[in-house]
Amino acid sequence: MKISTILRYAGIITFGYILLLSFSYSKDVYQPLFILMTFLLAVWIGRGLSHTTENINTKVFLGLLLIGGAIRFFWAIFVPTLPVSDFEYYHTSAIKLSQGILTLTKNWGYTFLLSLGYHIYPGVLTGKIINAFASTLSLLLLYAIGCRLGKPSMGLIAVFLFAILPSEINMVSVLGTEVVTATLMLIVAFFLLYGIGSNVDLKHISAMCCAGLFYGFGLMIRSSLVFYFPVILVVIFFAYRMFKISQIVKALSVFVFGTAISLSIIVISYSLIAKNLSLAPLRTQDPFLSYLVQT
Repeated sequence: MKISTILRYAGIITFGYILLLSFSYSKDVYQPLFILMTFLLAVWIGRGLSHTTENINTKVFLGLLLIGGAIRFFWAIFVPTLPVSDFEYYHTSAIKLSQGILTLTKNWGYTFLLSLGYHIYPGVLTGKIINAFASTLSLLLLYAIGCRLGKPSMGLIAVFLFAILPSEINMVSVLGTEVVTATLMLIVAFFLLYGIGSNVDLKHISAMCCAGLFYGFGLMIRSSLVFYFPVILVVIFFAYRMFKISQIVKALSVFVFGTAISLSIIVISYSLIAKNLSLAPLRTQDPFLSYLVQT
């Protein structure tokens, strides 16, 4: 069975599952109807794009990128969101960190990322703009991954669905790890696709190292990404299953090396602020639990 056929049936099953879940979310029928219409529109667009040329695909993608990006930046700038819960937690901690006050937070990498932006403009808007940029970058990555798989039309469908995804647009105005995490994992997937090949040369090794690098940053943005590591192992194993075991070991070693580099960068950054070597960002998330108890 072809990969495209597997993905097609997987998509139908996924949409069906989401449609069933939507009936339990609310008493009205608007959400199920929206999901059903989105599915039908995706099928219609997919059929229309299956016979398009590369030039048309590029134009359609640029149009979707422009529309999706505009929606996200408009939402980030003009839609107010009340800073509560972890939104307030990350914002307050990033403000302190940008002022040189050492803070140890859950998912310290995200706090550090916000603090870098707050050096330019210490306001919630900065965090929203970072989210909007990351989410727009995700659209580009989805299309690039589709092209790498040899299915630009599939990439366009993914871009279309992601561009109008309400939850993704809504989260742009919330200072949380979700949007940036999705972008980082797409970057990891992109480099994994370029890193896998029958020849483990400099090009493939560099791409695999970059995949590990961004995976490491992802772990510090959202620690739960550790549960995706077995998936990455499976991808590397099956990609090299027809080659030598030594190639699997080499590819995995380079990926882990890249991850170690990014984690080291986080540790060094934290240690420079703390003015002493510390592995605190890599340890438990207890500070976040303590914060919740105090509030």
